[in-house]
Amino acid sequence: MTEKTEVSLKTVVGGILQALREAKFLGDRESARLMETYRGDAALSAFSVPAFTISEVELELRFAVASAPEVRRKADIKVRITPEALKGLEPHHISTLKIKLSPVELRVFETRELEGA
Repeated sequence: MTEKTEVSLKTVVGGILQALREAKFLGDRESARLMETYRGDAALSAFSVPAFTISEVELELRFAVASAPEVRRKADIKVRITPEALKGLEPHHISTLKIKLSPVELRVFETRELEGA
């Protein structure tokens, strides 16, 4: 297998999280656009504006470790994730990472609040 089939595990997981964040943003932007449309239409103004939510996401990522640093450093684990790269591997050579994301309401703190605590 060539190095082109190897990717950083943190890049894969980070890409998934970024895609979900962007999907949520696009849904919010569409809700804002619809709100303006509803306000401008007498018939629609009686209805609530649809909101897009991502209530929970569960992912299962199957991969094979291609290389890992011997000592824990900032170096990342390289993995193979394509079906072609996993095809033919023994089951014990394939790892599974399960990710479950649920929305959590975050409170934004101002610096003054943190300093006074």
